[in-house]
Amino acid sequence: GRVSFALPLQPGESAVVNNPGAVATLSNGNVMLLMEVATETFSGFGSGASLVIWNPTANQIVGTIPTSYPAIGPIARSADHSKVAFTYQLQGGNGTTVTLYDVATNQSINGVYLGGGVPYALALNSNGSEVAVSGGQALQTFDNQLNPLKQVSLSFADSGVLFSTDGTRIYQFGGNSADVYDSNTLSLIGQFSDIGLEGLGGGLPGDLDSTGIVYA
Repeated sequence: GRVSFALPLQPGESAVVNNPGAVATLSNGNVMLLMEVATETFSGFGSGASLVIWNPTANQIVGTIPTSYPAIGPIARSADHSKVAFTYQLQGGNGTTVTLYDVATNQSINGVYLGGGVPYALALNSNGSEVAVSGGQALQTFDNQLNPLKQVSLSFADSGVLFSTDGTRIYQFGGNSADVYDSNTLSLIGQFSDIGLEGLGGGLPGDLDSTGIVYA
């Protein structure tokens, strides 16, 4: 059924949040909710105020993920539902924090995106062993401890990134074309038209519909 919460923001903030802007079903049966600020002036992309863990069976909030900055988002989940990565829209620029949450350990680790720009696109491979982050100026990859692996400059601002199912390729969408990179080397290995595909990458389709109903 329909789920609605009213939860406090991070300590020291007075507003409340009551609408899940993104939802990630997790490997342990719980659901991660990116709760948005409950105002008309601060909503939409990058307006996440807190990340909470909800147990749909008990219909209870069972945890809150520690975050470093406001305006959480975007978030991305691995295909096996074992890890969730997220960053922060208002921090931005060279040195933006990237966080990786491990469902099994209930622990988070932080890394640093050094590509410049605002990191509004990120993706995980199928088992969460590699993270890709883009701020429109560069694409950077990390291992599952958020140690930096590779970085490559981009020729155009992107609208999203995705790993291939086998994890060997990274697709960068933006403009009228999509670039294809080797995930190990970040060498450009292909390109195709992405007309009609804008906005792919970094999202969590199928977990939340336009009515706000959560599907676990």
